[in-house]
Order: sequence, then structure tokens, then C-alpha cells
Amino acid sequence: MKEVFIYDMIGGMGVSAKSIIEQLEDGVDVDLRINSVGGDVFEGIAIYNALKKHNGKVNVTIEGLSASMASIIMLAGDEITASANSLIMIHNPQVGVQGDSADLQNKVELLNKIKEQMLNVYTDKTGMQAEEIAVMMDKETWLTAEEALEIGMIDKVGDTIKLAAHFDISNFNAPNWVEEKYSKEEELEISNNQNKEMDKLFNMLSELKETVSNFVTNNPEDNNSEEVSALNDTAIKNQIVDLTEKIHEQEEKWSTVNAELETATGLMITMEENIETLEAEKNSLQTEINKSNATPTTAEDTSDPVVESTDLPKEKSSFEQAADLLGSDSVFRFNKKK
Repeated sequence: MKEVFIYDMIGGMGVSAKSIIEQLEDGVDVDLRINSVGGDVFEGIAIYNALKKHNGKVNVTIEGLSASMASIIMLAGDEITASANSLIMIHNPQVGVQGDSADLQNKVELLNKIKEQMLNVYTDKTGMQAEEIAVMMDKETWLTAEEALEIGMIDKVGDTIKLAAHFDISNFNAPNWVEEKYSKEEELEISNNQNKEMDKLFNMLSELKETVSNFVTNNPEDNNSEEVSALNDTAIKNQIVDLTEKIHEQEEKWSTVNAELETATGLMITMEENIETLEAEKNSLQTEINKSNATPTTAEDTSDPVVESTDLPKEKSSFEQAADLLGSDSVFRFNKKK
């Protein structure tokens, strides 16, 4: 039995169809474990088809959340089990788009075709009418394991399993009870894990203390050199080594967690900056599109014509009029005399 996990978003930087296909071995049964918010439609369809064609049995276990495209992928299983505290969500395919009316119409047609494909998968499994499923998709329906079993979307309800990953479901129109369920279970899981690790350290320290006490009790003649004798004891040495390793293990674990948190924070900041840049570019392009699509208008000029002064003959002075009568030479001579 080959274990395959879909514990991330589908497509993008998450789980790809290629990564799933590379794990499938001809003739080897698959135990597919799902905890995913869904993701890219076409990657999801590719994963679904690969699992359907797989030459081996495919057992599916929903271990937390199977939403959106993950709810399509899970239906590729020959037997589908949902843990008692898991959730399944179905909704209409979605897409981001910009452009003119023709672009929008093309996207509408594409979405309708994708929805039809999804409906076929849901109806094949449940036996429900396409109209019934379509209504559920229109209003984004969240199903508990028992509700999914009732409509035939899964084959059985399994044991309660603590969620191994948490996803931000704020992008969905999740009911309040869903958000509260995830928030409480995540906090409980973190708290339980921390308590377990602290309990281990405490128990190891208690056992070490008891061993040292027993050693001192059983060797009263060595009381004056108790510290040296105790540290030379093999059993005590081993316990000290184990306790030290456990402490270092915890330090490394939290150091790794902190490093991952810093990396994730950096990636989120970068993504936010990229989104802001893309938004600015989109707005700029939209402005240019609006300008190019705008119909130019010509306002009728109702103002009086203005005649430039250079177009009018210049009025001559009395001196110039007299010069015309006398001739240019006279003008020169007249000027000289003056």
C-alpha cells in the first residue's frame, strides 16, 4: 500500500498533478490522505483522472478538510472514508477576470463547462440529480461526514482524527460554526502537542532524579563522593544523555519552527508587494483601455473669429504719408534736414 498525501493547496506552489503521478506505481494500491482547501481546477482534474486510471485500488481518507477541487479528487477513490470530525465543501468554480464584454462572456462559458464537468463527477458518485447538486454548489455547501454519507458522497465515516494542518478558510463563505471548529481544534492541537513534549521532559527528569536517589541509598559508603560516584554510574549516564538529547531536540524543533515562520512571513510580504504592484499595473492598463475605448467628441466653436493684428494694414503716420507724396529721396533729405 502506497501512502499519498494531499495536505496543501492544489496547483501553484502546492500539490501538482505531476507530483501525484510520480508517486503512483503500477499495480500498487494507494492510500490517499486528504486535508486540502482545493485550488486550481485543471490541476485537480488531472489528478482525478490519473487516480481513476491507476492500475490499483485507491482508498481515500479525508483527515480534516476536503473543499472545492479536493472534493472532486476524493471521488476518484474506490472507497472513501471521512473522519468523524472532517468537513467537505462544494461550490461553483471561480475565476478572476478583466477585459471587455467579450472576454467576460468567454469566461462565463468556460465556467459553465467546468461546472458541468464537476456536476458529472458529483452525480456519478451520489446518484443525485444534477439540479440538486447545482443548488448546493450555488450556495456553497458545507457537509459534515455524516451528511456526506447520507447523500452518498462518501462510503463510510471513520474515527475522529486530530487535524494535522490548518488552512485559512476566510476566502470561503464558511458558516460561523466551521470557523469556530477549526480555530478551536487548531488551538487544542498546539496546546496538546506542547503539553506532551513538556510531560516527556518532566518524566525523564523525574526518572533521573529517582535513579540518582536509589544509587545514593544503595551506596551509603559513597555519600562523601556522591556526585562523582553517581556520574560514573552507567545507568545514570545514559539517562542524562537521553535527557540532554531530548532538550536539544526541542530546541532544534522550535528553532526550525521559528525559521519557517520567518520564511513564511517574508514570502507573504513579498506576495503582498507583488499584489500591490500588479494592482497598480492593472489600474494603469484599465485607464489606458478606458481612454482608447472612449468616443472623442468635437465641441462646436461658437466664438467670434479673431483677426490677428498682422492681417490688417498698418495705418501710416502723417510723416509717412507726406513721404509717399514726396518720394523716398525726399524722406531721406527731410530727415537729414531735421
